[in-house]
Order: sequence, then structure tokens, then C-alpha cells
Amino acid sequence: MSDPVGDYLKAIGRIPLLTPAEEIELGHAVKQMMALLKTERTDFTRQEKLVIRRGKKAKERMITGNLRLVVSCAKKYAGMANSLELLDLIQEGNIGLNRAVELFDPERGYKFSTYSFWWIRQGIMRATLSNDRLLRLPAAAVEALRRLRSWQPHFEAKHGRLPTIAECAKYCKVTEAAMLQYLNHPGDCLSLDRKVESEDTKSALIDLIADYSYSPEPEEHHQAARLRDAVDKLTDVQKHVVSKYYCLDGDKDPTTFDAIGEGLGLSRQTVMQHKNRALQALKTEMERSPGKPQPRRRYSSLNWSSNQAA
Repeated sequence: MSDPVGDYLKAIGRIPLLTPAEEIELGHAVKQMMALLKTERTDFTRQEKLVIRRGKKAKERMITGNLRLVVSCAKKYAGMANSLELLDLIQEGNIGLNRAVELFDPERGYKFSTYSFWWIRQGIMRATLSNDRLLRLPAAAVEALRRLRSWQPHFEAKHGRLPTIAECAKYCKVTEAAMLQYLNHPGDCLSLDRKVESEDTKSALIDLIADYSYSPEPEEHHQAARLRDAVDKLTDVQKHVVSKYYCLDGDKDPTTFDAIGEGLGLSRQTVMQHKNRALQALKTEMERSPGKPQPRRRYSSLNWSSNQAA
């Protein structure tokens, strides 16, 4: 199985690091090239073209010699990313490294690694803020949530409780209203096709979300109207039993057979019989096609003869 990160680390591990003297020499070559390119001229002399070629080679050498620094920086911020992988952070860090090489001034006396680390970190942080979420959060919100994520476990271990909104806001140096707003949006968007596994079933997230904008089809309205008409055709006792047992009267919890029987002065068994007869009547009524007359009852010749004899 291929390991892209491992292959990349092996490749950059073969590149030798730069010495302080090489950094200064290459830095001067890049600085001279950038000074010529900033003029936006196109008619360079032969000597200037030679300076540009040397500067490009020096820039490439400085970038390749500091790729390990980018990897070490990307690993520190890999825990902050939700969807970006380590290679994505390394690529963004390399963009920051490229910018650091172009702006490095060796005459100021500090090491290139110290200067470039800020640019590498900025590239990684910018990618985390802009590309790691479908809905972008402000930089202040991401920074506050990052600080809060690292501070909260220490607070809980010390005090034995979770910090309040006021304590979180004080630590992150923001207002309580802003902290409450940040805490309401810590996660990213989820796919509606995401599988939600439980002990009973495996369903998609979209199957568990209620659709309050759903409007029944005309056929469903017709079926509901037919059901109401069928219920109205039941006897008063059957209608009362069905309404109480199936919460058709607006109650949240169904009424037991014993409670229904106490209200009607009937036994539990009698109430169950009324319920079964009502369901059979409703089923017969709903199976009947609307507007279609019921077929006449047919008698066998034996029953017809017996009825005539009677």
C-alpha cells in the first residue's frame, strides 16, 4: 500500500541542509534577482539575465534545503485541521516558504529558518481558516476556539468542572456574546448522506431529519378525508375506544383498555372486542373503492332453497 507522506519524507531526506554561509550567499543571489524583477522590464542585458538565472537556481536551492522545516511546522498544526490532510498543510507551508525566500534579506543578520518559520506558519494557518471548512469562520473565532480547546482540559482537571461562558471569554480575551456565538458554531457542515449507525439500524442522516415543509399530496388528503368519514360511521362506543386507544382525540399517550373500560362501565375484554370490530369496519370501508357500489351478496342454490322453504 502506497504511503504518500512517507515517500515525500524519504525524497526530501536525501536533500542536504544549508549551512549559514550558503544561506547568506544564496540569499544575496535571490535578492539581486528580485530587485531586477520588480522593475518589470523585459529588455534585460546579458549580465542581468545571468543574475536572474543564478537567482532562480539559488531560490530553488533555498526552498529544497528547507522542506524539512515545512514538514515539522505542518505536523504541529495537523491537529487543528478537520478535513485537510498533512500533505495539504505541507503544500500550503511550501507556498509560505516560497514567499519567505523572495523577501529574505541576509544583511539583517538573522537566520533564514527563523524568518521563514513565520511565513510557513502563516500559509498553514491561512489554509486552515479558508479551506478547512465549507463555511468559513472569522480568523478571530478560529483562534479563540483553538485556544479554548487546549485550555479547557487543564481547567477541568484543576477545578473539576467545565468553565463558564464568562471564564472562557476572559481567557480568550473576547466578549461573552462573541464567545457564545463562537461556541454555537464549532463544527463543520455534515453530508446528508452520512451514515448514522446505532444498535438498531444504520440510516443516513437525511432519514433522521424532520421535513417541516412537507405538504401532503392531494391523494393523501383524499385518503385522510376518507378515513375521517369511515371513523364517523362507527358506533359511538367504537369511536370512543379507537379515539382513546390511538390518541385520535389529541392526547399524547394512548389510554389503556382498563381505563377505557372504567369510563364506559365495560370489561377489558369487551373493550378489546369493540376495538377489533372498529378496525375491521375501518379496513372494509377503506378497501371499498369510492363511488363504486358494493357487490350484492350471492347465495348458493342450497341456501336459497332453504330460505324459500323457511
